[in-house]
Amino acid sequence: MINKACVFFVGVILFGVLAVADTSVWRPTERWRGFNLQDAHWKHGWIEFDEDDFRFMKEFGFNFARLPLSYRRWLKDPDDWESIDPAKFAFLDRAIALGEKYGIHIMVNLHRAPGYTVAGGKPEPASLWTSAEAERVFLKHWKFIAERYRNVPPYRLSFNPVNEPATALDEATYARVMSNAVSVIRSVTPERFVVVDGMGGDRHPVSMLFADKGIGQATRGYIPEAVSQWKPVRDGKEQPLPEWPRVGRAPAGVIAGPSKPHLAAPLVFLCGGPGVFTFHPSRVSGDCVLVARSGGRELSRIVLLPKENDALWKDVKSYKKWNLSQGTYCGKWKFQLPEGMKEVSIVCESGDWMDFSKVEYATLDGKKHVSTPFYHRFAPPVNFRQSLKGWAGPIMGFYPVDEKGKWDPIRYNDPGKEYLYRQVVKAWETPIAKDVFSFCGEMGPEQGTPHNIQLSLLEDYLQLFKERNMGWAVWQLRGETGVMDSMRKDVDYTSWRGHKLDWEMLELLQRY
Repeated sequence: MINKACVFFVGVILFGVLAVADTSVWRPTERWRGFNLQDAHWKHGWIEFDEDDFRFMKEFGFNFARLPLSYRRWLKDPDDWESIDPAKFAFLDRAIALGEKYGIHIMVNLHRAPGYTVAGGKPEPASLWTSAEAERVFLKHWKFIAERYRNVPPYRLSFNPVNEPATALDEATYARVMSNAVSVIRSVTPERFVVVDGMGGDRHPVSMLFADKGIGQATRGYIPEAVSQWKPVRDGKEQPLPEWPRVGRAPAGVIAGPSKPHLAAPLVFLCGGPGVFTFHPSRVSGDCVLVARSGGRELSRIVLLPKENDALWKDVKSYKKWNLSQGTYCGKWKFQLPEGMKEVSIVCESGDWMDFSKVEYATLDGKKHVSTPFYHRFAPPVNFRQSLKGWAGPIMGFYPVDEKGKWDPIRYNDPGKEYLYRQVVKAWETPIAKDVFSFCGEMGPEQGTPHNIQLSLLEDYLQLFKERNMGWAVWQLRGETGVMDSMRKDVDYTSWRGHKLDWEMLELLQRY
């Protein structure tokens, strides 16, 4: 049963207004710096937490531990998601007590919550985001957890209701469910601090919850995944070593139309003067209309309608659920940039999305020519401006623009930090300015990433977070992303209480 306060909170959200949190809610006064402890995580067999982990964090100056848990661990009947067994909470009782003993703040997170998980395993009976029954069970578990630990001071314990909400989830639904969870928790302990994960891979803060200063928000530190999750062999093919900062990479070639407003933005090209552009459209979704403009003047437009049995199209498929067709365009789009114009903006005025396989630019006399490949990735092209500059090489440089395609000054001369700033951190400056507690709940390159690149990427993240007074938690203390027992071949380990300690990584984390 959802209490009245909870129902009221939902009603307020539906009208687009959020109540301001009670001033009695505790808020962290120091940056959280620590680790996710994996012993109770579903992948690790649900063993007990190791006291040495808490001893390590205390000894080396860390103050925070996030505990990613599965609600199935405390079920009496594994087929009954409501069968909470209080006796099965002994492992968590002990972890919270160890946090008290060693001065480590504990955050309880449901990595697998009733109705939702990003992990694999047995599917949930119903979706937390669409099923009232799943939400009721979800709130029941959080009510039990809140009541069990109601006497633990808020400066020792916080809650993180669910891990990494679904990418396609709309903000209103997510804000409603999280607000209900906060209301249930506060009905037991009004002062308890709650952190909700951001949306879209935790990269985007939840603006509908900004007004409640008793709710913190969390991002992630994993991108670019091609670096942090690098594997020497993927899909049976050997992969080149990753680079950081990444240089000479082809830009994202996806241009979205009005049906995807969160991705729709101009793709802007700078060039060295008058010449001829040749675009090679590739995959097209829906009936797309592309328009090229320069200085407010329309230069050209092309209508791309995927058609079966047409020589210009191949691999055309119709999708009834989206009411559109997708296909690969085999033609070209060519137009001229007149004298005096040095910038071209490409916009998808209608349709779903499309991408380019290649873009070429040549001077009118044909003596200078540059060509670049594009790769398919659903990311707003607003983050970087593609530039045909200097005719020096085949790869375009990256120049930042804002959401309207206008020049946005570079913040960091270091290309790695600039990339992470625009892809992750920039979005969090708004909640920080609004006094919303913000931190990074998970980060850390995996074992395959070479050690020097792991440390370089980590340091860029850590510098950006510290500049904004944001805390952080590495995904593991022990294991492939952690400072102990990472089983790397390129690390000279130090022995610590029977563990192999990556001293260089430890010293890096201690600096931030």
